[in-house]
Amino acid sequence: FGVIYHLRHPLLALDRIWDVCNPGARMMVETHMIDEGLVDAEGNWHRMADYHPDLDSFPLFQFYPGRTLGNDFTSTWAPNQRGLHGIIESAGFDVTEEWRVAFRGGATGIARELDADNARAVDTAVSWDLAAHEILKPGDVSG
Repeated sequence: FGVIYHLRHPLLALDRIWDVCNPGARMMVETHMIDEGLVDAEGNWHRMADYHPDLDSFPLFQFYPGRTLGNDFTSTWAPNQRGLHGIIESAGFDVTEEWRVAFRGGATGIARELDADNARAVDTAVSWDLAAHEILKPGDVSG
């Protein structure tokens, strides 16, 4: 438990966990959560409602550059409950249980079989023909 918020690529980690699970396997994630508030660039905590009253209704992750979270350079990302639910589902698990206590929380998921409509980009990237697509250079796109 408590590992996913230390990872540079938490969704990729969940994708790889799904890769070693049989359909029906149970997976549990516990992590630092941001539902109770966000940390600003100076390391100060603020309630999400201080920024916007509806902010907790969106699936969110906060990125912690450097030592922003508790002076710990290994703490990289933290989701709110909706964000955690979203990446677990996206990785191929059906969320069956969720919990949160203050700044900690998690979820349990059951691995499901992925059909063709649920292909993950990490699984299909090896088949992309990059030569067939134009590579944009800075200034090629006008805003």
